[in-house]
Amino acid sequence: MEGEQITWRYRQSLLNDLDRGEASVISLVLNQHILHDFVYEDVVASPKIYIPGRTRADLDYWVGQTFLKTQGLQMEMDLVLEYQGVVTVFEAKSKQKFPSDFAVYQLFHPAKYYYDRLREAGMPAKVNACYILKQRAGRRAPLRVRFYLYEFEDFDRLDSIRLVRKAEYHLQQR
Repeated sequence: MEGEQITWRYRQSLLNDLDRGEASVISLVLNQHILHDFVYEDVVASPKIYIPGRTRADLDYWVGQTFLKTQGLQMEMDLVLEYQGVVTVFEAKSKQKFPSDFAVYQLFHPAKYYYDRLREAGMPAKVNACYILKQRAGRRAPLRVRFYLYEFEDFDRLDSIRLVRKAEYHLQQR
């Protein structure tokens, strides 16, 4: 992620590293306003926060030349934010090492779910998706968080995903 590294100074809080789960990653990047900086390029942005957890939906879409019609598809959503007419779905992971690849398809189902619901309600359907990876190799190693922001060019095609931007934040305690 050369050229996309940002040093982020922060104050350690009591709960930052007590848990290693996805919710802990989301809490860290929200509380430290790192998410605001990356997604909105505005550390004082005030998006509406939704914590949907798991939901079920019927979704129809294409993957290559294969049409899929799902019924009661269960999907997990770590976080959903709405800001200035744009809905962003988030998937977060905490790892000892950054993986060389990851399952970006996990972003499609929640993004399509909100896109379809907004269209059905007659609302403008602007939806994107963000994948967050947190890494701490050891107690003395610096905390690093990677962000990847994606859009889908066609919400009827899983394979229409497009990377908008990415960045890696190196967290330094004040």
